[in-house]
Amino acid sequence: MLKRGYATGAKFAMNNATLYNKVYSLVDGNNRPIFIADPKNESIGRILGKEVVIDDNIADDTIILGNFNYMGYNMPQGLMIEVSRESSFKSGLIDYRAMAIADTKPLVKEAFVKLSAPAGV
Repeated sequence: MLKRGYATGAKFAMNNATLYNKVYSLVDGNNRPIFIADPKNESIGRILGKEVVIDDNIADDTIILGNFNYMGYNMPQGLMIEVSRESSFKSGLIDYRAMAIADTKPLVKEAFVKLSAPAGV
């Protein structure tokens, strides 16, 4: 499991299909759900008290538990900002677009645990 020092601030990350097909129906020994939806706040919910982050770039049946403060990122070309007055000319609006290409890598490997569900379970 996750090393003790990294558990504070840790989050679960998975894609939508994994959450609803694998995790949503799980219960503990007292028949209470493991996943608790959070309709009042911005997060989708919590698993065992830890926030759940949905990212559809994560493979099906894969769950990552980690402290994402220990994730490094690189933006080799910086942030590109574009403005267009033509696209919304008729309504008198100005459109802005920002785009960035980035890659990430764990800075501390023990701050993350990759969990995988067996196929068909």
